[in-house]
Amino acid sequence: MYDWQTRTIFALERELTGIMITEERGGGMKKYIKIIAIVGSACLLVYSSAMNAEAVVISILAPSADEQVLESGRDFYVIGRIEREGLRPEDMPFDIRVDVAETGLVRDGKMIPLRTVSSHVDHFTGLTPERDIYFRYEGKAPWVDIGREELYRSPPPDLVYRHGDPGSFYDPSLKAVVTKDRFAVLIQGGVTKDFDTAYSYPDDLGWKLYRIIVTAVAGDKVLARAEADIMFGTVQEKVLARF
Repeated sequence: MYDWQTRTIFALERELTGIMITEERGGGMKKYIKIIAIVGSACLLVYSSAMNAEAVVISILAPSADEQVLESGRDFYVIGRIEREGLRPEDMPFDIRVDVAETGLVRDGKMIPLRTVSSHVDHFTGLTPERDIYFRYEGKAPWVDIGREELYRSPPPDLVYRHGDPGSFYDPSLKAVVTKDRFAVLIQGGVTKDFDTAYSYPDDLGWKLYRIIVTAVAGDKVLARAEADIMFGTVQEKVLARF
């Protein structure tokens, strides 16, 4: 059970226990029984919320079926949909983690990840906090003119850093965002390793088949999981033509 659910139950117990004592001193078994029923209903409501929290569904939208063959070393985005089953993000805060491993070495959920990128949502909102988006990225994309409010609605993971730690902007493991119904994660393959990044992976993503594993995690609990394969290489069927 999540911390917020445990805190809610304890708060209800303290508050309602005080009501029970007051009612009992006033005399009246009916009132006492009524309060017991309220306690049971409240705890049942919290338990029901815990069960609903496990119903989160995530799906991978990109790379799509038409985007699953990339040139060696390319960067790519993992973009997906979040279905929260009617709950608000603040009611069910969780992070998105993306692991990339060689497909042939993934066995029964066990793997040796070559890339791991995780979001760090605000536990009060369930979303990537605005303070962790670096809006002052002057001189890098001068052709883009997007307001701060509009940019925060769909922030690119490239701009994520840890507030208060300017150097963390270059950490490739932080490049993930979570919004109300979407997530987006940047995976670096190696081609941009000399551009505004502390890229320190021992190997670039070469010509192999890789498994993308996306998990929604709350603490050490996995709420949902989605997978897709992507190949770095070339396809045999090519069309050569003069233009």
